[in-house]
Amino acid sequence: MSAARTPAFASALAAVPLALAIATQDAPRALDLGPYPQALREWPPAPPVGVPSSVAVDAEGRPWAAGDHGVARLLADGRWERLDPSAGTLGAERCGGLSVTPDGEVWVGTQAGFSRYRGGRWEGFGVFEGLCPGRGEVVVARQGRLWAATSEGLAVREAHVWRRVWASEFVRTVLVDTDGLVWAGSEDGLVADVEGTPSHVLEGVVTGGVVDAGGTLWVAVDGTLRRRSRPGADFVAVEGLADPSVRCLGTGPDGRLWVGGARGLTLLEPGGASRRHFASRRWLPGDEVSAVWPEADGCWVATAGGLARIRFVMQRLEDKAAAVLRVLQERHRRGGLVSRARLDPPEDLGSARAVPGETDLERTAWFASAEALRHAVTLDPEALGNAREAVGALLALEAVAGTTGLVARTRARAEEAERDGSGNWRAGVGEGWLWRGEAGREDLAGLLLSFTLYVRRPSGDGEQPAPGAVAAAASRAAEPLLTSPERTVDGFRALTDLCLLRVAFGLTGEGRYLEALGRRLTEGDHAMRVRGLYPEGAPPRDHAAEAAAFLALAALLPYEPDGALAALARDGLSAAWPVLREDRNPLCNVVYAALTRLDADRAQAARALERFPQDLRDHAVDNAWRADLTRRPVPDPLAGPLADPVLPPDERPLGTWSSNPRRLAGGDGGRTEEDGAWFLLAYWLARAHGVLAEGE
Repeated sequence: MSAARTPAFASALAAVPLALAIATQDAPRALDLGPYPQALREWPPAPPVGVPSSVAVDAEGRPWAAGDHGVARLLADGRWERLDPSAGTLGAERCGGLSVTPDGEVWVGTQAGFSRYRGGRWEGFGVFEGLCPGRGEVVVARQGRLWAATSEGLAVREAHVWRRVWASEFVRTVLVDTDGLVWAGSEDGLVADVEGTPSHVLEGVVTGGVVDAGGTLWVAVDGTLRRRSRPGADFVAVEGLADPSVRCLGTGPDGRLWVGGARGLTLLEPGGASRRHFASRRWLPGDEVSAVWPEADGCWVATAGGLARIRFVMQRLEDKAAAVLRVLQERHRRGGLVSRARLDPPEDLGSARAVPGETDLERTAWFASAEALRHAVTLDPEALGNAREAVGALLALEAVAGTTGLVARTRARAEEAERDGSGNWRAGVGEGWLWRGEAGREDLAGLLLSFTLYVRRPSGDGEQPAPGAVAAAASRAAEPLLTSPERTVDGFRALTDLCLLRVAFGLTGEGRYLEALGRRLTEGDHAMRVRGLYPEGAPPRDHAAEAAAFLALAALLPYEPDGALAALARDGLSAAWPVLREDRNPLCNVVYAALTRLDADRAQAARALERFPQDLRDHAVDNAWRADLTRRPVPDPLAGPLADPVLPPDERPLGTWSSNPRRLAGGDGGRTEEDGAWFLLAYWLARAHGVLAEGE
C-alpha cells in the first residue's frame, strides 16, 4: 500500500465501531458467569485474653475467645466484653477449650474445672475425682449427655453429675460419631468405645478431631490428617496438604472442613477435591492456628496474633470489578495518573497516599484501556469520563519529556517529587513539572492499546482529548519502532513489534509504519521468530515480554482480527499454547481466545479472576515451605525458585499479569497497596470480546 493511500485507509478503519471490529461469527459462545463465593477476611480487635487458645460462636452469633487471661465475647459494636468465669466459684483465670451446646450454653474449661455461661451468669463445676480440665473440650452426645475432654482423662455428665469414664494423661479432644460411638484423642492415640472396652485405633499424639455431616471421622494425629469414611473402615492419611503440621479441625453445616496448622489454615471442600490455603497477613493476623470454629458461611480462626474470620460472600465478577474500581478511584488517582499507594504505618488503609512511581505509565494505560472497554460494553458515561481523563494523563507523559520517541513513565510537581525521595527526576516541559523513567516495549504496548480503545470507542465524538491529538502523540511515541532492528532473537519481542507497527499505522495513518512492518516480515526474521516463540534451549521466560506481546495483540484485534498478521500470531501462539496455558494467566487466555476463537481455558481464566484478592495490600507471602509444591528445575534469574503448579492469585505474592506467577516469595510487608488496574483490564477485555459474559 502506498503512503499516499494510507490516510484514507486509516480513516476507514477508524470508522469501524469497536463492538463490530471484535465480533466473530464462528467464535464459541461466551462463558456465562454466575455468582461465586468470594473469600473475605475480617479482623476484630485483639481480644483481651492474651494469645487466644480457642474460639466459639454462641447462639446469637457472637464470637467468644479464651486464653491465658480469661474469656471475652465480641459485642455488636466491635468491642470485646471481658467475662470472668471465676464468678462461677472456680477462681481460675487461665481458660482453655470453649464449646457451645445446641441450647445455647457456653462452656469453658479452666485449671480448676468447667464453667457454664447461661442466662447471663456463670456456674462453676469444680475438680471432680481428681480430674483437672485445663484446656478441656465439651461436646454433646445424641442422648444429650455432656462429654468432657480434660487434662487427666475423659468424663461424662449424667443427671447433673460428672463421672470419669476413661483415664489418661491428657485427653485433647472428644467426638461422637453418627452411630453414637464416642471417640477420645489423647497424647497416647485415638480410643473408641470408651464406655465399654477401650480400643486403641490410632497411635500418636491426637490434637483434634471432628465428625462431618456425612459421618466421616477426621483426626489430626502427629501433625497429619487422617480420615475414616465409614464404620469399620481404616483411617487413611490425607495427602497433598499445603501445611503438614495439622493441629486442629472443624467442620460446619456447609460440609467444609477447616484444618488449622503451624503455617495457616487449609479449607477442604466437601469431597476433598478442592482445597484452599489461607496464610500470611492477607488472611490471618498470625499463621500459627490454635483453634477454628466453622459457621455457615465461613470460619472463625484463633491464631497466635489474634482472631480472624474468613467469610464467603456470593457475588459476581462484575461486583468485584466495581469494588476494585472504587478502591482505585479513592486511593490511587494522582491527577489523571494511576499510582501505587504508600501506607504509613504499614497495612493501615487510612494512611494510603498515591505516590509517583515508574510503573505509573503502564498502570494508567491499563486503567484507560479497562474503562474504554467498560464503556464499549455498558455505555456507562462514567467509564468514558475515566478513560478520557486517563488518556489525557498519558498524553501529558508523552509530552513532558519534550523529545520525540521518549515517553516518561511518571511525572510530578516539584514538592511531590521531593516527598518521593527517590531521585533521578528531570525538568520537564511545562512549568513546575518533573519527570523520570523512559518507556520500554511493555509500556508502549499498553500506551498504544489505550489509545486504540479510546479513539475507537462506540461514542463520544468531539470530546477531549480529540482523536487527532491522540494520533499525533502515538506517532511520536512509536518512533523508536522504526529504528528497531529488523532481526531479533526473541519471539515475543518480534510479535510485539509487528503488532505495534500495525497499530501505529492504524492510529496515525502514516505509511512509514506499514512500510517498516513489511520490511520486518519480508527482509527480517520476525515471522520465523513468531512461529517459534519457545525455541529449544530457550532461557527462562520473560513474563514482561509475554505481557507486552498480548497487550499488543489486544491492540491489533480492532484493526486486523482476521488479516495476515493475525494469522501469523495464531500460528505462533497455537504452537506455544501448551506452555503458555500452564501459567493460567487470564490476560493470555482472553486474548488467545479472541484471536483464535477457541475456548482457550476460559473457565480457568474465570476461576483465576474469581481468586484475584480483593485485599490489594502487598503483604509478605512466602510459600517456600509448602509441602504441596514442587520446584521447577530452572529458577528465574529475577524471581528465584519457581513453584509447580501455579498457585491461585490469592495464595501467591501479589503481582500483575506481567510478573512471574510462580514466584515463591514476595511482598513488602503491607507498606503499599496495589491499584488492581490489571484485573480490570483482563475482566473487561473478556467481556468486550465475548469471552466471558455476566447473566442477569
